[in-house]
Amino acid sequence: MGCLPRLILSSEQGQTFYFDVPALRFVESLEEVVPTVTPPPTFEPPFALTDDALDEPVYLYDFQLEDTDVNYYINSPTDYDWFAFVSQAEGTLKVSLTPPGKNYGLRVVLVDFDGNGTIVGEDLTLGDETKQVIIPNAMRGNYIVRVWSLDGPYDESQPYTLRFEPPKPEKVIPILECVAENADGTFTAHFGYENPNSYIRLYR
Repeated sequence: MGCLPRLILSSEQGQTFYFDVPALRFVESLEEVVPTVTPPPTFEPPFALTDDALDEPVYLYDFQLEDTDVNYYINSPTDYDWFAFVSQAEGTLKVSLTPPGKNYGLRVVLVDFDGNGTIVGEDLTLGDETKQVIIPNAMRGNYIVRVWSLDGPYDESQPYTLRFEPPKPEKVIPILECVAENADGTFTAHFGYENPNSYIRLYR
């Protein structure tokens, strides 16, 4: 038999009391068995999906991971899912959408530093095949992507898959400039770097 969850309490007069935690009552000893009451079964309401992505692009704060499958649901005929991504380099940008056998639309919007959006690509073809937007000379910057049902039908039990594949920045190469000897016998190395990109860092 395993250990019973009992509290042992000692009074100032030297008396010892035992409190059974599950039964919420005092018992005579540590070995006393207290009948347990089987709790009545609990019933939970049927699982109902709630909207899992924001409907309005103005309220987007968190950026999604690039080159990662993002799985979400369309929950109603008027559900518009928005996602934010960042591209840190110029080049070919690819966005793909695999719907769950429904006719979903895909739209890609470039957002400037003033918060204004410009549609740079979309796939509104009818059918339940994979949708795709490819932008050959995409600018670096912040992008938002919209997914929605084109003709009304949706599936709130099967997710669609969205993938944002931006161009990759070139690697920054460290360069050893010099090594200086310190007074205590240690050495300090000074490094520079070669950045083949046209920018240092992109701030969101």
